[in-house]
Amino acid sequence: MVSDNLTEAFSIEGAETGLKLALSCCEIFMKNKAVSSAGDMSGVVFMRTGTSSSADFSGIYTVQNLNFVDAPRILEIRKLRQMSSEKFAEVYGSLPAEESFPVHEALWACQTMFSKVSFSLGYKRIWLFTDDHNPVGNKAQLQRQAILKAVDLRQSGIELEVLPVSREREFFCMETFYGQLLHDEPDVDSLPTNLTQRIADLLSHGSSLEPSRRRASRLPFFLVPSTAQALTTEGEPSHALAFGVSIYCLVRPAVRPRPVRLFAPANELVTVKRRYYKVCNDAHPHRGVCTDPENIVLPQDLVKGLRAGSRTVYFENAELSGRSRQFVAVGIHLLGFKPLKRLKPWYHLRAAQFVYPDEGLAKGSTLWFTTLLSVCLRRQIFAIALYVQRRGMPPRLVALVPQAEKLNENRSQIVSSGFHLVHLPYQEDVRQLTLPKSAPDLVANPRLQRHYAELEALALELPSPKEVPDHTLPNFQQIKERAGKEIEAFAALLHRHASFEGQLSSSLAKKVAHSPSTLAAAELRNDSPGSSEAIDCIPHR
Repeated sequence: MVSDNLTEAFSIEGAETGLKLALSCCEIFMKNKAVSSAGDMSGVVFMRTGTSSSADFSGIYTVQNLNFVDAPRILEIRKLRQMSSEKFAEVYGSLPAEESFPVHEALWACQTMFSKVSFSLGYKRIWLFTDDHNPVGNKAQLQRQAILKAVDLRQSGIELEVLPVSREREFFCMETFYGQLLHDEPDVDSLPTNLTQRIADLLSHGSSLEPSRRRASRLPFFLVPSTAQALTTEGEPSHALAFGVSIYCLVRPAVRPRPVRLFAPANELVTVKRRYYKVCNDAHPHRGVCTDPENIVLPQDLVKGLRAGSRTVYFENAELSGRSRQFVAVGIHLLGFKPLKRLKPWYHLRAAQFVYPDEGLAKGSTLWFTTLLSVCLRRQIFAIALYVQRRGMPPRLVALVPQAEKLNENRSQIVSSGFHLVHLPYQEDVRQLTLPKSAPDLVANPRLQRHYAELEALALELPSPKEVPDHTLPNFQQIKERAGKEIEAFAALLHRHASFEGQLSSSLAKKVAHSPSTLAAAELRNDSPGSSEAIDCIPHR
């Protein structure tokens, strides 16, 4: 949401007015979201305008309704940013600066946009760009309504964040009005008024790829299986002492998005459906298959087999699904404990997962989980368990490393309590490597950067992107400064050695070619007794 008071001159680099700066932030944020979180939605609303997009809200103009980010919406924001101040005032208008404005109606308009979405949203946030620290003036009624609406937003799960745009030679006082709207926020006292820092914080929300925030699976955690039946496929968690846990993936590799099929005239996604039909014995092989509904083959009627000699061996669906190989029940099976000092850093075979209690699978899971976690933390031990994530997968030996909860200065949780599920390697997986310390998350993937730069240029009709810097390449300048002379000497030595080998090979070839004892290939292939005696006359290298 952007205040239309921002059309006055602004002194930040590259922005003529605060409004254009806010629109620039919207454009960059939408471009980042198109790459990092394609499933997120965004909308843009102007307040304090002379015209209104709806008769229900006066002085409020909805530029873009809440929808998924795409290239046309980004281009629309760019056109608004490039619009002159005179043209903008002609199209949207502006209220006088001294006139009070009902901020609660602008917040209500944004809340209405969220309520019109037909599916549930993971999180809802409103960013308010404004340079007026007291938009309601001296009207206490408007101030009370704005505070009540801010409370309503928090109860609805909508986060409100104010981004102050300070005018030149003016100080933006947050506590005059907006501090009362955000009094429940923990970081209001430390909220900086530095425009550059606040805008950088806004843009950092979409600068990295954000995976979907959902659990990977829900599994039973078996503490002590009481019977042998509990370890079979038919065994239920009720046959053993078990509680429910959820598995989360904290780290995953960033990959290029998969290509999708589009219908070119309408630019719509193409849905592929595969059906099987019966083919008559007298059907022509090149005339296609008759798509008669009576000849359709249902999935349960399909049988797969393997040709072995003159016979065909058929397999049931249960055999192909891996149930016959399932000798351990799906879940986490506790085996024992070891001291934390026995767990080496190089035992991390793949990306670890995070284990957290789940009351939805079994009541009392949080109590059992917390007890196990507190014992491991107090005794500085980790658990060893068998891990079967889903049916058909072989069991893996894993280590459950405890992690305590951490809070910041404002008593807000920054690290959650739980177990890190570390996949333990086999003996042949452990190798002795000496690697320098580095931060791999600070090195961008050049292939992905180049891919998204080309997509952005194609979607937004921009010129060809510049060469993306590849930070995975070694620092050749530093290598040249430190070992340039040694490398040149080594290269010269290799060059002389290659020249000597070339001269030796050429002279030897000439000698062999002019030797009278040399036999032709046809003579060597001859089976005569004399051929074996002539072979010894070939010069040896």
